[in-house]
Amino acid sequence: ISTLKTICAIAADAGRLRESKQEVRPLLSADTGPQSPKSWDAAHTRRWLSTACDGSFAPVLSSVPASVDGKALLRMTAKQMAMLWGASEEIASALYAALRAELKLADACKQQRRRDIRTNERRKVR
Repeated sequence: ISTLKTICAIAADAGRLRESKQEVRPLLSADTGPQSPKSWDAAHTRRWLSTACDGSFAPVLSSVPASVDGKALLRMTAKQMAMLWGASEEIASALYAALRAELKLADACKQQRRRDIRTNERRKVR
């Protein structure tokens, strides 16, 4: 705007220049979908363990240290989970699979949001 004002002043045409201000509404926060296990804190991880697969992993929860977050959980294999927490191989494998499925779902939602944004940006350009 200041460049336009300067040009109009140089051209002695300041009478045509009008400035109007308008309040812009804040963007609505879009639903971002499921949060990736990579970013879970310890409380979210424990909440997920108690509710995932209809509470199948709730018995293991007492053996899981309170400091374990999503990132630490993702670094573990099913065998490590079974060995450290005293869970059966079956429960540990199911927990590992459910965690990987949660990660895959979060990544798929993130990719879809990116595709939607690109599509909307292309529509604006045309």
